[in-house]
Amino acid sequence: MRPRRSSAFMSLGLALALATPLYAGGPLSVEEIVARYESAVSALELTGTVEAADVVPLAFKSAGRIVSINVDVGDRVKEGDVIAELDPTQAHAALGAASAQSAAATAQLTQAQSVYDRLSGLVERGATTRASLENAEQELMAARASVDEAEAQLAKARQALADMTLRATVTGIVTQRSGEPGQVAAAGQTLVTLAREGAREAQFYVPPVPELDAMIGRKIAVRSLEDGSETFEAEISEIAPLVNSSTATISLRARIDDKDRPLALGTPISSRLEMASEQLVSLPSAALVTHLGKPAVWVIHPDSRRAEIRNVEIARFTSDGVQISKGLEEGELVAGAGSYLIYPGREVVAVEAKP
Repeated sequence: MRPRRSSAFMSLGLALALATPLYAGGPLSVEEIVARYESAVSALELTGTVEAADVVPLAFKSAGRIVSINVDVGDRVKEGDVIAELDPTQAHAALGAASAQSAAATAQLTQAQSVYDRLSGLVERGATTRASLENAEQELMAARASVDEAEAQLAKARQALADMTLRATVTGIVTQRSGEPGQVAAAGQTLVTLAREGAREAQFYVPPVPELDAMIGRKIAVRSLEDGSETFEAEISEIAPLVNSSTATISLRARIDDKDRPLALGTPISSRLEMASEQLVSLPSAALVTHLGKPAVWVIHPDSRRAEIRNVEIARFTSDGVQISKGLEEGELVAGAGSYLIYPGREVVAVEAKP
């Protein structure tokens, strides 16, 4: 019976030894990092082109066959210059008809006025009835209305003829031409696009990062890629609200201050946009572990020197670590290198502190 009792004591001792490994061994040497929330700065390297700040599309107001286009892409035009013309045959015919109608209405008015004046004199002498005069007055009013309508039609026909000629509404440079002589242009269809002379803008296409929302009005430096020594100041003026589905980018435009050294349209340019994000804690990759299937780190109690595991939220991964947005308090100690050897309650000692 004694051997059995001895064996039972040995089994109990082994179980107790296995059940209490919590603080076994000496302190574990680990890297310690002090949690500091700081604005994480990221940068976008931008490349784009110089475009006009104001673009003016030119189109005919009525449809017709194009007989001439007097400009091409790159041409400089002045306000009032003739850009293109439509076939004016129908417009001339309509103007002739409106002129004839106006002349006929004017002659009818002259006759109605003469009849009214004659009857007015006869009524005063009692040689005719007042009913005759009233009829003449009604015919005079109808003739005046006909003249007004004819003059309105004549003005409309004159404008239609003038609309056969497309003129530049601003001084600028032709950036696009989308028609040729012989083609039929629809009313309102853009035929030529002008870049208004004056201000220039940098056109970039960038990834849709949240930090861009606060970039309107931000000053950036723009460098010409044709001559790397030239740098211009620009102010972000427009950020498109929608993402281009084919490129997964959004449009960003910045107005360039180039009054002293104007940049040519289409000049390739580059810039750098630095953005500060929310307050984050930067940790080395070695500090990150998992707990309950979620990201976690080991937090070291400064007095007891014991480690406690804590779930955290990751904002982003970087080339040499990870940035934490939630889960840590300012100034807490976090285990870095060597954290994979820690278990709950393990006593640790710092080998290096990174403030």
